[in-house]
Amino acid sequence: MLVLCGIPPRIPGKAHWKSPSGAPAAGDAVSSTTNDPPQIPGSLRPGDRFGRFQLLERIAKGGMAEVFRVIAPDIPGPERVFVVKRIRPDKTDSPKFVQMFCEEARITALLHHPNIVRVFDFGHIDGAYFMVMEDLVGKDLSTVMRAVRARGSALPPSLAVLVAREVARALHHAHTLELPDGTPAGVVHRDVTPSNIMLLTAGGVKILDFGIAKAAALARRPEAGGPPRLAGKLSYMSPELVRGAAVDHRSDIFSLGVVLWEMVAGERLFKADDESQTLHNVLMQPIAAPSRRRDGIPALLDTIVARAVEREPANRYDTAEAFANELDRFLSEMPTSDQAIPNLFEELSSAAPPASDASSPNSSPIAVVTISEEEAPRPARITGRSALGYPTIAPPQPPQIRLPTLIGIFLMVVAVTVTVGRVVIRFHAPAAGQSSSARSVSTSK
Repeated sequence: MLVLCGIPPRIPGKAHWKSPSGAPAAGDAVSSTTNDPPQIPGSLRPGDRFGRFQLLERIAKGGMAEVFRVIAPDIPGPERVFVVKRIRPDKTDSPKFVQMFCEEARITALLHHPNIVRVFDFGHIDGAYFMVMEDLVGKDLSTVMRAVRARGSALPPSLAVLVAREVARALHHAHTLELPDGTPAGVVHRDVTPSNIMLLTAGGVKILDFGIAKAAALARRPEAGGPPRLAGKLSYMSPELVRGAAVDHRSDIFSLGVVLWEMVAGERLFKADDESQTLHNVLMQPIAAPSRRRDGIPALLDTIVARAVEREPANRYDTAEAFANELDRFLSEMPTSDQAIPNLFEELSSAAPPASDASSPNSSPIAVVTISEEEAPRPARITGRSALGYPTIAPPQPPQIRLPTLIGIFLMVVAVTVTVGRVVIRFHAPAAGQSSSARSVSTSK
């Protein structure tokens, strides 16, 4: 049975489905609680039914959710494909999660922007909370960045700036959202990461999962006096979020700045081998300019990134719109093609994957939604220009000198030493002769 965040179905015994042509109505109640708590559902496989949906395939699985491509055969009209993100019930055992998830999902459904993934419905079916989203054809940015790094490259600066600008525009729309009664919604994404940014094969950028990180953090919050527990991908969190301080829209600006830094530098910024070191890096590690990591980065981009990743929120861009405007200024000086993203996909598809990644579970060429933050082992860097981007700066190598060259250098040093010695001897010989003559004259007297 489907329940919309505790709202009983309108027709007893049948699942309730809101039309995918629009978002839930603004007046829908979301604060009531369910009479029966969700039970742990069984695993789902292609062909199974999930409420009114029929599963086509599972396209991603992570620590908090799993994602399916589905159809709704009972909806009249042409068959449409949707994406269902099912939250793992063992991650929603907190009663507060239900309230938070429903409120955040409802607000997310009010976000209508070309760079934000559309959410059509939310609720829970037979013990599993879920969201229904539009189906996207493309790759998540995390997959793209891994593929490019595996070839020793990074995204071209203009392409990386284009992606960041589109995300910044989406964030500004969300940050300034007003509820139907005119009050600010106060939306903060809290999980701006490469795995939540989709690049579409037809061109375009969309951001996913508004509000999920906040709900998960609340569900995992310990009892009073206990140590804080952080939800989300630690290496992209803002310092204030790590410290547990008040968070506003500028936290998303910091996270997007980290994503932009990694896109153009071709490496991870804060990620370490363990969580405690990662958190320490977020708070304390010096942040080098991207141009120190890769050649071809203009000084203007260094300046833009540096302001976005300021650890003090007051020193960052005031709004995501201001951030987007600066990125626009960069693109006016270094424009990129409208087909830059499709061209990148074509290059990634035509390039042979490295042998070291052939067996990696993260090497799938296409992923509609990625919710896992595991990072594939970083391959060795290679030098030389790559069609997939600009090469990273390889560390300096010690000079290699052949043996005949060393012998020649040695003989040259010996010859110079002998020559200098002869000159010194000749210089001192006359002086020594004059001294002997003087002593002879003195003796004769």
